[in-house]
Amino acid sequence: METISDNTIYYTLSTIAQTMAAVFAVVGTFLLFQIQSTESRLINLLIGRADHETRLAANARVKTLIAAKKFKEANNSFAMADPNGGLIDNDIMNLTNYKKLIKLTAILSSITILLSVVTLSLVDQIKGFIFFNYLFFLTIIIFFGCLIIVTRKMLATFK
Repeated sequence: METISDNTIYYTLSTIAQTMAAVFAVVGTFLLFQIQSTESRLINLLIGRADHETRLAANARVKTLIAAKKFKEANNSFAMADPNGGLIDNDIMNLTNYKKLIKLTAILSSITILLSVVTLSLVDQIKGFIFFNYLFFLTIIIFFGCLIIVTRKMLATFK
């Protein structure tokens, strides 16, 4: 079996770590912007809805829930139906999906970066073992798998 050159190993493993860090940074930045935008829209919609509520106690309770970013509870506390045609429920669902996606991206990026960096740091000690080639290719497969998963989730979230 032909061995992989040291340069190939070092460049590949360091590129994997850098790429996953960049993916997390870009996806995280985009999702944080989406979360802030959706939260602002939800706050405006819910405060507008609370202002139409006739009971002052309910209005104060809703504004307290909104301040705590408990949007679902705030929306469910109204006596009347949503005058926005389900826009608030849709935004709450989007907000939940954005938060799940950012967690998934953080977890997958962390796993891939950790595996890549650990493998990179142990190259000199384990390169002679037969399992090293398998570990190297497993790292590459996990990297591409993570990229595919994050891309598919991003596309599903924003379709």
